[in-house]
Amino acid sequence: METASFGIHLQRTDSKLRAWKARGFCYGVRDGSGKTNRSCGSRVQYRIGMRAGHHFRTRGVRRISGFTLAEVMISIVIAGAAVTGIVGGYHLVVQRAEWSSASTAAQLQAMRQLELVRAARWDPSSNNVNELDQGNFLNIPPRPLDVPQTGTTLLMATNHVTITDVPGSPVDLHLQMIQVDCVWSLPSRGPYTNTIISYRAPDQ
Repeated sequence: METASFGIHLQRTDSKLRAWKARGFCYGVRDGSGKTNRSCGSRVQYRIGMRAGHHFRTRGVRRISGFTLAEVMISIVIAGAAVTGIVGGYHLVVQRAEWSSASTAAQLQAMRQLELVRAARWDPSSNNVNELDQGNFLNIPPRPLDVPQTGTTLLMATNHVTITDVPGSPVDLHLQMIQVDCVWSLPSRGPYTNTIISYRAPDQ
């Protein structure tokens, strides 16, 4: 009875060994003389067990696993969002730098126009000479902004001068307010206006 049971147990053990070999494992069986017979496959794992006095071990080459399709798609979406944010931020920085440069140039152009207006002669004591008149500063032609530009399209700006009396000023100190508006635009953006205001009294 014990011999039959031992034979059935060996048959089961041999079946497991054959099954492991088919799955790609390596195993070794040690006989009574101490020698070990090995048979190898190509899977990675270590298993040590005892079955009916037999010692066997499984060993093989480590299995290399890759990414699933879902993981690849998620990685692509994350990378795309990151690249979109970087490109969008760079584009915004370039636009702000372009606007800042053009705005500074427009402010300087408005200041130059203001100095031209303030340089007009206004001397009531000399035959009431007054060149500081609104009519003398109409239809000012557009001028290019002093910014680095490429191509044939220039950034143009137009100055508008407004001269008004300051209400409530003393009779002997007739003040006038000079306002210069520099209107300019960027490609596909604008218009923008830079305004500068000053005051002028006679003979100044």
